[in-house]
Amino acid sequence: MSTVLACLDRSAYATSVCDHAAWLAGPLGASVEVLRVAEPQNGDGEAVEDILTTARERLEHHGVEAARILRSAGDFVEAVEGAGGDAEVIVLGKRGERTNGRRMTLGSRAEALLRRTTKSLCLVSQIYLPISRALVLIDSDPGHRRAVETVSRLPVLSDLDLDIILMGSADDEPAAAKLAWAREAVGACEANIFPLDAETPDEASAQYMEDHQVDLIVMSREMLLDPKFSGPSGAGLRRRALWGWRTPLFIC
Repeated sequence: MSTVLACLDRSAYATSVCDHAAWLAGPLGASVEVLRVAEPQNGDGEAVEDILTTARERLEHHGVEAARILRSAGDFVEAVEGAGGDAEVIVLGKRGERTNGRRMTLGSRAEALLRRTTKSLCLVSQIYLPISRALVLIDSDPGHRRAVETVSRLPVLSDLDLDIILMGSADDEPAAAKLAWAREAVGACEANIFPLDAETPDEASAQYMEDHQVDLIVMSREMLLDPKFSGPSGAGLRRRALWGWRTPLFIC
């Protein structure tokens, strides 16, 4: 059985992480594992236990039992990779206890995990709201297929009301080919697929959300990390409008 790994720290995101993990677990037929990674010098054993107790109670509130409660110290990414071997999705806050409060900034732990893991990530804000509609962002690059393939594969995503937006113009040959492929790839999924004249994921999302409700934004890691959108060195990844919005992101 696959698992959903919920990563917690002392920030205000812990409850929302558990809520989103419980939401993901049901349609995936997955169990939920909870991981708390603490820095060794913190000496916050009692605080860790309080966080984990609250997490267990929050999951039980949603009718989900925590399959395992894990504690680790040291490097965050190494701890997550060690604990999340079977994880279908890893859930964590957009920001942690150090970065909390800095809008439009992705936390250093979330950024490091995004760059190093190949697992799907659900990056959440401090409040969980029911999720029924998702915006899926794609570009015209024929090699960037993961977002559509993941949406088609996972019922927790394919059962949502879906709008799949290609950033670009349908008059452009690569964009037209990508649209045709996406329409075929989603198969039986009920999804609206259309182009939108926008240059970045942030711009496309903002344009769409002016007139539409969005409960979840889905995009691929390969597209998000593409130098076209994050800069040649990737320096443009950490500070973006996407991280400041309340809408959670599913990055596959």
